[in-house]
Amino acid sequence: MDTFRRTALAFESFRKLSGAFVTTVTEDTGADTYSLDNDATCPTTKFYLELRSDGTEPCSGTDWIILFLLVCLVHCISWGGRWLVWEPLANALAHHGQKHSAWNRADCQRLSTSMTACTFFLFSAFTVWRILFHKPWLWNARQWTQDLEAKHIDADFKFYYLLYAARFCSDSISLFFEDRRKDVFWTSAAHHLITLGLVLGSATAGLTRMGGVIMFFFDWADPPLLLAKSLKYLSRHPQDLYQTLANRLFEVFAVVFILTRNVLYNYVVYIGVRDLPPWAWISRLLLVLLAVLQTYWLSLLVQAILRQKQNNGVVEDMREKDVSAVATKKAQ
Repeated sequence: MDTFRRTALAFESFRKLSGAFVTTVTEDTGADTYSLDNDATCPTTKFYLELRSDGTEPCSGTDWIILFLLVCLVHCISWGGRWLVWEPLANALAHHGQKHSAWNRADCQRLSTSMTACTFFLFSAFTVWRILFHKPWLWNARQWTQDLEAKHIDADFKFYYLLYAARFCSDSISLFFEDRRKDVFWTSAAHHLITLGLVLGSATAGLTRMGGVIMFFFDWADPPLLLAKSLKYLSRHPQDLYQTLANRLFEVFAVVFILTRNVLYNYVVYIGVRDLPPWAWISRLLLVLLAVLQTYWLSLLVQAILRQKQNNGVVEDMREKDVSAVATKKAQ
């Protein structure tokens, strides 16, 4: 198969898969909603066989091209959203009705980065909920590691799988262009690479149910943390509205993080280590490594909670320790 034909097939698959994805995650509004019947039925698609293909199958290699297209799309949306939406909005919020001498471009960039990430995490969490909530295997741990030889995966779930991988590819690239913070750079890089390995590894090995369970629970903790960080960047006094809201959101984050990342995820790891077949030892290793990272971040969370008590309820983000996030406290 020549390169041009393979690329054309990738674009056609991208169009059909994205159409199936849109019809799943949006409400049915009638004629305005994309319908696969208008063109051609998009059947359940061979996923891990295609990713492992040797070039002999009719659509071999298209998944990788679609993944590349999604990485480019997500990266453009991410950085475009920062420059065109969140940075101007951050400046407007920071200077509305008052002048903040401590506000600088670094604060603006960090706030825009947090809000962009928050948008992606919210979209990801609600989308995977919409796609997987009614899957019977999601709520039965015994079925997470069953049907490993199944040759098909629903088109909407497949598209979300590729979109999830594209987001972590984009985030991994963005790490090298954002302000580097020595205390979190390497742990963040390790987290992105391990998660990306789990996503692509589960796809190529046919472990999409296990991957779907992780996706389903994993993204709910980040939005309240990112919103709390954004409000701290806007706050200039320990008792102002921004700081008060940040404190409450941090408390929400703490509860959700412990529940999803340290209770439910550890249960997923237990099921994976116990029930995955012997040849899936790499998946077992990645599951355990990701659990170790969550435990490390839990220790930072406990430190932040203790500091919050010492600071009369004013929270600091222990995962980043941004100087700008505590500028007001130092100025007092």
